[in-house]
Amino acid sequence: MLKNHIKNKLNVMSGSRSNEQIKVISASLENELSKGSVSFMITSPQPSSDTAVISAKVAAAMAHQDKKVLLVDGNVRMPLLHETFEVSNSTGLVDTLIWTDPEKMVKNEKETNIQGLFLLPAGANIEYPGEVFKISKVNKLISYWKEIYDVIIFAAPAAIPYSEPYVLAAGCDGVIIVVQKNSTKTEELHKAKESLERSNNRILGVIYQTK
Repeated sequence: MLKNHIKNKLNVMSGSRSNEQIKVISASLENELSKGSVSFMITSPQPSSDTAVISAKVAAAMAHQDKKVLLVDGNVRMPLLHETFEVSNSTGLVDTLIWTDPEKMVKNEKETNIQGLFLLPAGANIEYPGEVFKISKVNKLISYWKEIYDVIIFAAPAAIPYSEPYVLAAGCDGVIIVVQKNSTKTEELHKAKESLERSNNRILGVIYQTK
């Protein structure tokens, strides 16, 4: 079952290569946090459930450093994180984006079983995500969340076929790209990286997922 497949990968302290990279990236973000709250997006060149796995691991690692973390499931096409953390997906990011004033919106963030880590699920199913994914709305939300959380992490859909990652990344301080062993092609990685950089997105690192 996909939910169990993801949950079985969430042990940040295990010895896989990706976990070591996550700890290195989490440590490097400490310098960014000294300047204030940070927001970043995690994506992959092609669709993969590993992006949700890595996003959850990074969020957990930051929470374990006594940071208040908001993990946002930005993959409204294939939401997984509500199952991973066993919370309701009845409301979430899509519903939040519909509101024009963040201070008046219904709070859809859910507490998780990890202290300091909150999850905003994907929320309502929507046929055309582009109808609600607007840069101005996302930027307004990020500014609002930075007053509440130390770290905001967007788990995004794949960067090559979809437009939502570029909307989410526009308001973030950086991007992390997840690469799957024996799956991600070199040209796909280069294409995703170049496309994000052309949109003035800062690449914080690449995580190599081997399992």
